[in-house]
Amino acid sequence: MKLLHVDQDQNFVRGFQNDLLRSGGVLCELESATDLGAAREQLERDNYDAVLLDPWSLGIDLATEVRELRVVAPNTPLVVLTSINDDYRAVEAVATGASDYLIKEQSQPEWLMRRVRYTIERAKRNAQRHPISRPHIARHCRTTVASVFGGAVTGIRHPSNTDSTTISKTGDESALNRTPGDGLTFRVLHVEDDISYQRLAGRVLETSSVLTFRLDHATRLREAVRMLKQEAFDLVVLDLSLPDCTGLDTLGELLQESPDVPVLVLTGRDDDATAIQGMQLGAEDFLTKTETNLRFCSRAAQLAITRRRRITLEQLPGEAEDQSSSPSDQAGGRFKSERRQHSRYLLTKPIFAIPVMPDGSPAEAYSADGFSIDVSVGGMQFEIAGIERLPTKQILVGIESHDSVLHFSSVEAKRVESTELGLRIGAAFATDDRDLIRRENIEPTFNPHTCRFGMDLPLEVITKWVEFGVFRATLMDRVLICPQCQAVPTFRNGCRICGSVRLHSRPLIHHFACAHIGYVSDFEQDGAIICPKCRTRNLIVGADYEHLSGPYRCLDCDWSDTDLELVGNCLKCEFRFPMNQALEEDLIGYHVHRLDALALINGD
Repeated sequence: MKLLHVDQDQNFVRGFQNDLLRSGGVLCELESATDLGAAREQLERDNYDAVLLDPWSLGIDLATEVRELRVVAPNTPLVVLTSINDDYRAVEAVATGASDYLIKEQSQPEWLMRRVRYTIERAKRNAQRHPISRPHIARHCRTTVASVFGGAVTGIRHPSNTDSTTISKTGDESALNRTPGDGLTFRVLHVEDDISYQRLAGRVLETSSVLTFRLDHATRLREAVRMLKQEAFDLVVLDLSLPDCTGLDTLGELLQESPDVPVLVLTGRDDDATAIQGMQLGAEDFLTKTETNLRFCSRAAQLAITRRRRITLEQLPGEAEDQSSSPSDQAGGRFKSERRQHSRYLLTKPIFAIPVMPDGSPAEAYSADGFSIDVSVGGMQFEIAGIERLPTKQILVGIESHDSVLHFSSVEAKRVESTELGLRIGAAFATDDRDLIRRENIEPTFNPHTCRFGMDLPLEVITKWVEFGVFRATLMDRVLICPQCQAVPTFRNGCRICGSVRLHSRPLIHHFACAHIGYVSDFEQDGAIICPKCRTRNLIVGADYEHLSGPYRCLDCDWSDTDLELVGNCLKCEFRFPMNQALEEDLIGYHVHRLDALALINGD
């Protein structure tokens, strides 16, 4: 791991580094910075697996600075490592954008590195996470998340230190006296077959100072799945050793049935490999049933719910911005045209834009040169010159990469504005069937309905793109096809006369000593193997004889011979033919250099 530690207390940083080196079991590269300016420069210059940050040591505004760091390094998880042991601040930090909240005095190097590894695996998984799959869960998050990290958290009066409170800038004075989660009770399903641990975990969760929990219990996985289908829960606390399922299979089955409910694993297994696999599989957090971790369970549950709701809102277009913007900003419409789901990067490069007509052909008269403005995972913004309107929203954009070759990507225009020279376009990268250069359009693929290889784009459309210089023909493969209908056949050994696979063969025995060959039934006498020619008894396989395949007899046409023939059977017309009669077809595909927009940012 490569970590960046941002803290003004360099004595702690050096001491922590020394403890890390002395532990011996933790392999990581640790760099430090004393202020956020230096940290931002290092994040822009180098890649880190995670950032450790003490915002109160640096004297910064948590919400603003965390948001800025996430813009500089959107895929790098941030862990708050501080001396302030306060659940209110922990929830506030995670709601703002931190991945975890750890206490310096409680953080031995091995335990801290374990938590950081969980954070890294969680960040990798969330980066690949699909949008929330059940609409009612999305609606539930929209209505509850505001109380977790809306005005209730940003305007909280921390009982431990009211002087350093982050006050809401909305002007809502009533928020100062609110408790996060006012009027909300978060339902937790504890899946545990040990009654003593059920009671202990219940008492621990009752100590929550920020969120209010209501616990339900299940002792078996099947019971838990049934309850999750019937009722809405905000968190599952799961033991991996249940009567009807054990190990990571328990977690996998639960996530398969309820992928949108965060799962906090609380198990007796103290195994780093199992924990990492669990985080990769989809667990929100992973704790063992030790005294230390049970004390940490209440905060872990609060952070798991807050973290999942924050990520859910970030994945719902425009929702996160609505929560973070002030009413005056929203009323003025300042965020209406700038609302974006992904972090953007400035990118100024020459581009070539070709509008794509509904039939997939290029609109040559509207193709234009221009330049890109910015880019993100989800789309890009660019300007083109010389045209006043677009005939279609679909555009194929080409950008010259470092290898001096045009790389193309399909985009869909979402916003078009007129400029002095032409048009400024905000576009999203096209996916699935809206992507012109997807594999099915330009490479031959097997169609199970026609039993032939083909492409979704008509050949005459592809020819236009070839003439335009975007597509390049290439030989992909050669296949054997039916001589009657040109569909794809299967091949197998069959009868040389009728092609049938209904064949019968009687096994033979070859006696080495007398060279006699006969059916096995002729050698089997009185429970022993006896040669019917020389009468030698108790023959031993391998030493005295060997098994041979006898002649084949076709059960359809009564043909018999020792040799079979490779016979083709057409999947479309069911015509049977010898393999040497099959036709050979070249599969011609079309190549185009695909654009990885974010690779241009890194210079790859």
